[in-house]
Amino acid sequence: MGCTMYTDEQYVNGVRTGDRAIFTAMVREYLDPMLRFSIKVTGQNDCAHDIVQNVFIGVWAKGKGWSPKSSVAAYLFTAVRNRSINHVSIEKNRQKIETRIQREAEDSDSENDSDRLLINDLSSSLELLTDRQRQAIHLRYYQGLSVQEVAEVLNIDLRATRRLLSRSISALQSILSNAEY
Repeated sequence: MGCTMYTDEQYVNGVRTGDRAIFTAMVREYLDPMLRFSIKVTGQNDCAHDIVQNVFIGVWAKGKGWSPKSSVAAYLFTAVRNRSINHVSIEKNRQKIETRIQREAEDSDSENDSDRLLINDLSSSLELLTDRQRQAIHLRYYQGLSVQEVAEVLNIDLRATRRLLSRSISALQSILSNAEY
């Protein structure tokens, strides 16, 4: 199975001009090595696939604005490395929080019942947001992406992303403030 390899300049120009064939060739060239790298960092196959996919989605979404300051390989592997490390860090924090919540649940008293209600209400409240708001919250706070990365993934400008996140948080606060504890 022969895969035509392009130069970095051809890959960048292909993405910038929306050439799907060149973009596909870039994905084919870098997909497996990036997956192996992300799996080594995260230790999770499914997670690595998501990370690599999101990197490619981010590149394609940048379109005309994509201009890596280094080689294509360096750009892609740096993006995968950063997202993989962020995932590991977020996962460790999530596990610490879950452990703490589980310990508190074992020491069940009225305050802990209230905490569990709040967590359940937060999950339910997220469902009341628009798809775009949920996506922004998920990318920023559950996936640990920067505001700039969220903007890239959602294909909106930075200022609009900040407004979207702010409105999403305000909506969550409003929904949760109407809940009784």
